[in-house]
Amino acid sequence: CVDPDAERPGLLDELREGLLDLRDADSGERAVASVSLGSEQFEGRESDLMPDLLVHWRNDLRVTRLQDGCGAIIQRPGAPELPLGAHHPDGTLITCGPSFSPVEQPTPHSIYDVAPTLLHFFDRPVPEYFDGQVMTDLMTPEAREGVQCAAVNVPSVEHDPGSRVADDEIITRRLRSLGYVE
Repeated sequence: CVDPDAERPGLLDELREGLLDLRDADSGERAVASVSLGSEQFEGRESDLMPDLLVHWRNDLRVTRLQDGCGAIIQRPGAPELPLGAHHPDGTLITCGPSFSPVEQPTPHSIYDVAPTLLHFFDRPVPEYFDGQVMTDLMTPEAREGVQCAAVNVPSVEHDPGSRVADDEIITRRLRSLGYVE
């Protein structure tokens, strides 16, 4: 453990640099494309629960061993499969149906745009505090009509720390009922 105010920023910089210096033992190429701070990627009242660092491994390089005895990365047969425990910011969204227009080169969207789009299709207002937006560029003109934003279900500015415990208990109970937690 380090002092969060005095030592943490320096330690995160050191870890970030070390991760960026990881090289594939066979080719000498960098194994990591980028490392970002969780605080740069996430915001909001639960942002303190996010990871300190997010490691984005290269997709175009098959890394089986790292230089300098740093261990091994599970061999991946090809891009974009990633090493165990890695995360990738890109996903796949497939739209289909009469409300969507065929698009040759769709604009990239954030995962945050999924919930507002679903709310729109269920004729529900999109809360103003949502980070995402309705993906109107993928829709027919008729489906774009009536996009509503409203100040609904505004979260309290004050956050009760006890509610996080209650939320955790609810989530754990649900995961247990699904067989994910014993």
